Amino acid sequence: RYNNHLRPSLKKLDHSLFDSNPYLQEIRWHNTRNDTIELTTLHYEPYELMPCGDTVFDINQRLNAPIGFFDQRWPYPALLENGRIWMSVTPNEIITMQRSIERVHGDVVVLGMGMGYYAMQAARKAEVSRVRIVELNTKIIESVGSMVLPQCKGWEKMEVIQADAMDYMAQGGRADYIYADLWHDVGDGLEIYKHLKGLEPLWEGAECDYWIEDSMLCYMA
Repeated sequence: RYNNHLRPSLKKLDHSLFDSNPYLQEIRWHNTRNDTIELTTLHYEPYELMPCGDTVFDINQRLNAPIGFFDQRWPYPALLENGRIWMSVTPNEIITMQRSIERVHGDVVVLGMGMGYYAMQAARKAEVSRVRIVELNTKIIESVGSMVLPQCKGWEKMEVIQADAMDYMAQGGRADYIYADLWHDVGDGLEIYKHLKGLEPLWEGAECDYWIEDSMLCYMA
């Protein structure tokens, strides 16, 4: 079972491929904390296992969750809410957002600010004209919105909208591309994902994409 299932999912990661990421190269911050939100630096220890991609079905129709590791200590920025990691910029986030970052274009709506990673990557693109970031949490807006976003190339394209993402989507509107990242994992995200899918017709013509959507679809199959 190990050789047939787990071992093919396990791979050593090249840290240099992630060290060169624009967010990790360009964004500088000092550790900060308010009532519930903390921006800090965490580390993966050598050979510590980590998720590194969407869950997919293998050729035998078994769920396959990619697992990676570094052979050296690797730091990464993280946003903690009430002591729980809510958002981070790790290989998993970088890998699972890359396909959408390559496709994003035009007038963009981003549901969930997180650490500003997706919004930054979108705003950097010449094909993107505007980035509307919908975030309800005042503390995240105060910390990430004031500390991280102004450092981003393309900052002038960004607009932060304090609103509940579900309510915002339910109003309908116009956009070229909508990206949602409102969940920690499939466990807390599946019902939100299904609800948002039902609101897509209210945004006629918009291309809608969702963080770890392939994983969501696996668990719905």
